[in-house]
Amino acid sequence: MSKVILILSDALRYDVAKANMGFLGHLVEMELASLYKVPGELPSMSRPMYETVHTGLPSSEHGIVANSIRRLSNKPNIFPSDRWRAG
Repeated sequence: MSKVILILSDALRYDVAKANMGFLGHLVEMELASLYKVPGELPSMSRPMYETVHTGLPSSEHGIVANSIRRLSNKPNIFPSDRWRAG
């Protein structure tokens, strides 16, 4: 079974992250990992950006527009919805 590990560098400039994440850079050089520069989504806050990464939607569509909004995603996303239901 293949697995994906997504590492998000929140609030760190791309050039700084690339210059200071030595082990991850080594994995990229050895073609054991990939590096992508993802353009930010407004508003420039953590929770809206995480929801954008999880759903592929802009904040105007997924509705998470501030860090204070705390709810499970109500849009299709990378996480199976049945894993998060109370049972």
